[in-house]
Amino acid sequence: MKQTILKGMTIIITRPEKQSDSLRKPLLELGATVLSCPTISIEPPPDEQSLKAALADIHTYDWLIFTSVNGVQFFTQYIEDMTAFRSLLGQQNKPKIAVIGPATAQALAKMDVTVSLIPEKFVAEALVDMFRQKYDTLQGMHFLLPRADRARSLLSDELRKLGAAVTDVVAYCTRPAAHFPAACRQLIQQHKVDLFIFTSSSTVEDFFELLDNEEIYLQKSKLKAISIGPITSRTLRSFGISPYIEARDYTVPGLLDAIIERYQP
Repeated sequence: MKQTILKGMTIIITRPEKQSDSLRKPLLELGATVLSCPTISIEPPPDEQSLKAALADIHTYDWLIFTSVNGVQFFTQYIEDMTAFRSLLGQQNKPKIAVIGPATAQALAKMDVTVSLIPEKFVAEALVDMFRQKYDTLQGMHFLLPRADRARSLLSDELRKLGAAVTDVVAYCTRPAAHFPAACRQLIQQHKVDLFIFTSSSTVEDFFELLDNEEIYLQKSKLKAISIGPITSRTLRSFGISPYIEARDYTVPGLLDAIIERYQP
């Protein structure tokens, strides 16, 4: 039965606790014991002035690119008049909005902001390919990219290679968690965790930093890691971990589908 396929299994989610419910609830319904074990925290940017300056000049950009829901949330909180912002997009059609991932598009849709471009594969490389196909050159075009402080530079680098002027602004910061929650630490030390879920490279990097800091030994060959997509999987491999499951659709629903497919009788 689908509702009990994970019965008896213990699963740890490493993403920030406030973002874990979309995973925790379905996994509980599938019979698993689920613990939130955030390895990162999301914090405001250290320099708000850069964001505010970018917003003041928002009409000068051709494209505004969001790569995550966090980017949307932290960036738009500085928009003092959302109605005026939407009006600008509607009247001048500038800047157009591009995003990576349906969840990011949905966060903007809730604000009645229209997305003009979203790649089928939810990675930066796919978005670059779409711009390459859409335009002969990006020369003379201006892009604004609100991002995490630890985000890959690939998107900015590749757009610049195509001739674009790109302004990167740090919209939010990811910081390593100070420690494992006590319940998680105990289960990890006792090797009683069946699956670890990783939803970003940062969750992977900071998970292993916490293991080192707390002097916890975990046999890598027995660690069953679930990855949300190829970038996270690549980071896992850099730590010597082969992903046990990788989502084909790089979203939380896609990740859940991959788990169900793996364990469905």
